[in-house]
Amino acid sequence: MKLLGFLAAATLAVLSFAPAGAATEYLLTIENPSAVTYAVDVHDVGKIHSVRLATGKTVSLNVGTQTPKVTITGGGCTATATPSIKTYVTLALAAGCKITTKAAGISGF
Repeated sequence: MKLLGFLAAATLAVLSFAPAGAATEYLLTIENPSAVTYAVDVHDVGKIHSVRLATGKTVSLNVGTQTPKVTITGGGCTATATPSIKTYVTLALAAGCKITTKAAGISGF
């Protein structure tokens, strides 16, 4: 009986420390209003999202890290940025590999 009580207590202890939900995801949107097509690499947790972003196109990615490394290449230049994402962030690309934060915030507020 003591063994059964011990097992029940151990099971409850393990369950109370288990993760409460899924991992947090952040929304990263990248717009390309420039006249240059860019190769974009977003370094996420354990993976790299690679996209080719043509003029006037937009891509949205769910990333697992709050500070993904974004690298763009095109038009004879390369640039890197590490945006800080609260819940979502929108980056805009410009000529000369310029990366700017267009919008950032916490959705729902």
